[in-house]
Amino acid sequence: MKVLVIDPDPESRDSLRRALCAASLQARGVATAGEGSRHLAELLPDAVVVAVDLPDGSADRLLSEAALDPRRAVWALVPQDRLDLAVAAIGLGAEDLLWRPISL
Repeated sequence: MKVLVIDPDPESRDSLRRALCAASLQARGVATAGEGSRHLAELLPDAVVVAVDLPDGSADRLLSEAALDPRRAVWALVPQDRLDLAVAAIGLGAEDLLWRPISL
């Protein structure tokens, strides 16, 4: 299974990517929406984790883009204190939520 993690926070992104690899999954982590969009098209991941607080505000577009493939699992990575962002992410196609900080 291939997983793409799109998260601008390097510590969060790398720890999640390492945990996924330790679970025998192929995981790639990228920091920006542009990289995320490119890897969605090239990598064709089975699952995508999108941080809803991307600095350029493009998480909405990425969540919608990732959810276009009905076979793909889409999760939103949400800061614990931002329930509003979690609700919006579900509305854009996220199936589930991961709360930041991540507890592995």
